[in-house]
Amino acid sequence: MANIYRLENNDLSIGGIAIDFGNNVCRAVSWTSAQPVDNPLELAKDCAARVLDGLMREGLVSVADGTNWPSVVAAFQRHISDWNDKLRGQWRAAVETIPPVDHTDRLRH
Repeated sequence: MANIYRLENNDLSIGGIAIDFGNNVCRAVSWTSAQPVDNPLELAKDCAARVLDGLMREGLVSVADGTNWPSVVAAFQRHISDWNDKLRGQWRAAVETIPPVDHTDRLRH
């Protein structure tokens, strides 16, 4: 089985995944979104298809044939969901830094 890693970036609107097939064959896919991905499974399938297409175009058929693609999609989906959670966490942290508004003056009038 290939080793799959979620790629990190200081700009959380950029997500990515690396897949290391061994034997010096490693590929990465990425996406950009300012908000969490609505359907991580669909993005996971798209990312896996892009990797598979690239392997086939490069003539790495044996690497593609030796890969359990349903497992790759599941791992990609998990990494995309984790990326979603991290992005949501950044939003929560940003909201928590906003000082509360004092409306007491408006209530007196």
